Amino acid sequence: ISPLSLLDENKGFVFGNIGCSVLHNVEESEFKISVLMPVYQAEEFIELSINSMLNQTWQNLEIIAVEDCSSDRSWEILEELAAKDSRLKIYRNERNRGAYTTRNRALSLASGDFITVHDSDDWSHPQMLEKQMEVMLNDKSIKITCSYMTRVTPDFKFILRPQRGNLEYVHRSYPSLLIRSEDIKSLGEWDAVSANADDEFIQRARILWGEDSIVDIMQNIPFSFFLVHDNSLTQQAGTSLNSLTFGIRHEYSRQAKFWRENNKDKPLSYTRTSKKYPFPIPHGLAPKHWEKNIHYDLILISDLSLLGGTRRCNEGYIKAAEALGWKVGLFHWPRYDLKTAEIADEYTKLSYNENIDFLVPEDEVTAKLVIIHHPPILNFEIDAVPSITCNKLGILVNQSPMQLWSQEPSYYDSNEVTALCKKLFNVSPLWIPISPRVIETLNKSGIVDNVYEDTWFPPYNHELDNTSISLPLEFGTNRKIIVGRHSRDHWTKWPKDKNEIKQAYLADKSDINVLLMGGVQTPKKQIGKLPKNWQAIDFDAISVTEFISKLDFFIHYTHEDYIEEFGRNIMEAMALGKVVILPPEFEEIFGNSAVYAKPNEVYQTIQEMWQNPNLYLKQAE
Repeated sequence: ISPLSLLDENKGFVFGNIGCSVLHNVEESEFKISVLMPVYQAEEFIELSINSMLNQTWQNLEIIAVEDCSSDRSWEILEELAAKDSRLKIYRNERNRGAYTTRNRALSLASGDFITVHDSDDWSHPQMLEKQMEVMLNDKSIKITCSYMTRVTPDFKFILRPQRGNLEYVHRSYPSLLIRSEDIKSLGEWDAVSANADDEFIQRARILWGEDSIVDIMQNIPFSFFLVHDNSLTQQAGTSLNSLTFGIRHEYSRQAKFWRENNKDKPLSYTRTSKKYPFPIPHGLAPKHWEKNIHYDLILISDLSLLGGTRRCNEGYIKAAEALGWKVGLFHWPRYDLKTAEIADEYTKLSYNENIDFLVPEDEVTAKLVIIHHPPILNFEIDAVPSITCNKLGILVNQSPMQLWSQEPSYYDSNEVTALCKKLFNVSPLWIPISPRVIETLNKSGIVDNVYEDTWFPPYNHELDNTSISLPLEFGTNRKIIVGRHSRDHWTKWPKDKNEIKQAYLADKSDINVLLMGGVQTPKKQIGKLPKNWQAIDFDAISVTEFISKLDFFIHYTHEDYIEEFGRNIMEAMALGKVVILPPEFEEIFGNSAVYAKPNEVYQTIQEMWQNPNLYLKQAE
């Protein structure tokens, strides 16, 4: 590789003062390379960038430069340069469209056998195309080559990128992508977004042709210097590299990955036609000339990775809002004290709906109503939230300030949470209970002001079967009675005393079969071994509906110190017409919808109802 030199010794090693003494050009080749170059506000750098490509040792090329309505002298400079070299072909957008939309226009104008890209503020070594073409021409199975780059300041300080997992100064240059014109047709365009489309393009190529089809040449040698300045997409607040791990770029990559993984057997080429097609994107990445609706009827803020009741309730609220024709925004606020997990697929699928959007910290939006669901997330302020101007703010309390009755409040402090809500949203929150028991725990923890007057019992997400309730098959006969429950395997979900576990869950009763979905490590540890009449399967091994349909009775007994705010699994059993047997303390939540018995009364209660069809039917109804 020919060494670098300074154009002017007096200026020193600064951006714009680098040259290279190349000994020879590559022998003229039949293959022409089209270099796509969007240009915007680049008067300081455009001449250096274009000359670095015109001076490539691979001389058979054309530069398709499309100017994107800059307010500086970019267009005038392009005209001057084009007059000196016919290989530079210049075009101008009629209105500002953004980097990738402009690049796609350049692609449509290209006539080369190979396609590559170059940014208008970068400098590349004269042998870059030569070295990439050597690899391409030697192996037809290689579909894409890339070279390496480093980011530099104007005075040539190399820049690390702590936002990524790797801290190398020198890494892949995505714009250096070199691909055959015949192959790019299989991938179509770059996504017409404001940032991150280079990586998404490469990811599609990986799926289409495999990992080995993409080759990075001469790794760790920087063939390009990327100038970092205020106009760089990587530096601008709305699209900065900081958002790669949490923010607008991360959300884009997450949605793109979900789309690719669910469309592996379909064509991967596309032209973006909306913020929802081919997959949803954040507002801030939409093409500049697209209209943006940033007002929401409801914004739901929650940890969108949580399992169980929080997720199911959120789905219910979103479904209800959809039925009202509301526009819904979703914001993922991970709970600090739990292992970080990705947003659940259920929400991602919902975001394909025209009225449901994911929000990112870079958004500025308005809302009639903001609901924060699962208050423990508010125990720690998150790094960044969208700028939300709202009329009303509610905290939906599905988790008490403490897990156990014997504990002092520790999951969150109401005064601190209120102060945080005022800081972030300029509104004091209403505390919305999901059951009478929550009102009790709020009072115990001192949250007595701003408690909402109505109780929001958790929604049931499925259609109710309106056919008449019928008795189980062979009801009242000598066949074994089937009882059970589904719940996560946690010590709070089982009675403290091992004898009460055995009594409530009918251990070793010869005329009872007990089905348990969700794991049984806790009772196994307490009892010593699993009772003979117990059958356990993993949580979500089958659908909840299928599991409950197998039962004659649903039973649910937990640790007496544990605060069960509601009991979604109980509601699901009731909705399917099963007789539910609970400890007496649940009566304040479910009233006459259940039968109440102490652990040592469960077996007798079941026997009495099994012998009385009218009593069973009345309770089931």
